[in-house]
Amino acid sequence: MNNIWLISYLGLWLVVILLLLAVVTLARQVGLLHTRLGPSGARMTNAGPEIGAVAPLVTAADLAGRSFDLGGERSRPLLLVFLSATCGTCAEVAPAVRTLWKNERERMDIMIVSLYSAAEEAVGFVTRYKLDEIPCLVSEGLDYEYRVYSPPYAVLIDEEGVIRSKGIVNHLEHLESLVNVLDLGHKSIQAWLNAPEGQPLQVAPGAQAGE
Repeated sequence: MNNIWLISYLGLWLVVILLLLAVVTLARQVGLLHTRLGPSGARMTNAGPEIGAVAPLVTAADLAGRSFDLGGERSRPLLLVFLSATCGTCAEVAPAVRTLWKNERERMDIMIVSLYSAAEEAVGFVTRYKLDEIPCLVSEGLDYEYRVYSPPYAVLIDEEGVIRSKGIVNHLEHLESLVNVLDLGHKSIQAWLNAPEGQPLQVAPGAQAGE
């Protein structure tokens, strides 16, 4: 009887060891797959203005009462980040928005568009996540103009008022993939990675280092 229990005990440990080896192997394969696929870009899923189209001309006010003209020619590129105070994913991406703003504010403008939230909720949201320095617009038709109904979402508009990239943004990597179009001349990191080998790098006007 003791021998049977000992064999069962050893058998269970063998199963546990085999399972641990399987988990380690799978984790290694996932890591290799992530490396081969490269960084993920924001997915374009909405039916709003297409890449290369002129952005809608809209005038909107932020929480401080300042008026902004969106669309048309401007001195710097503009990234519109659509968020909602009632969206859990938006709360997770908020620190990434602040990080991007700190890194890119010298060469581009970033504005938050608050969806499905009253002004009071929007104020609480930007205060909680230290986004006070970034203009926050309470959506009044912006969601319809850009066909953005499921935040978090972002749209990049260049100096000529043309939409250069857009997509769902769940983390900093997604946000950076949209902004990278200013340096790579492609609408996403995937588009750059999938470009034919040897294709020259297209640098957008005004995106050279130091500008």
